Amino acid sequence: MNDAALNDREEKVPAEINEQLKEMGAFGLQVPSELNGVGLNNTQYAKMVEIVGGYDLGIGIYLGAHQVKSYDLSLGPLCMIPPLPSLPPSNIHMAVL
Repeated sequence: MNDAALNDREEKVPAEINEQLKEMGAFGLQVPSELNGVGLNNTQYAKMVEIVGGYDLGIGIYLGAHQVKSYDLSLGPLCMIPPLPSLPPSNIHMAVL
């Protein structure tokens, strides 16, 4: 069982919780079902994150970060964005980040 307070104290999601999320398909909530994802639309996904975040905001954010990556992967080459040019650290501004 997930313990939100423990996750906050340890600043990580325990491996067993990560594995359970994986088994439930939580890392592919918005990936189309044809690609073995759950296939939630934006409204369904937002409601899911609202419910999860109400119990453990960290898990909600963690899932959100993984949705972006898994959804991009499901789109394949259509989502490829050219890399940003390399800049020395002194030229990087917070507005860009």
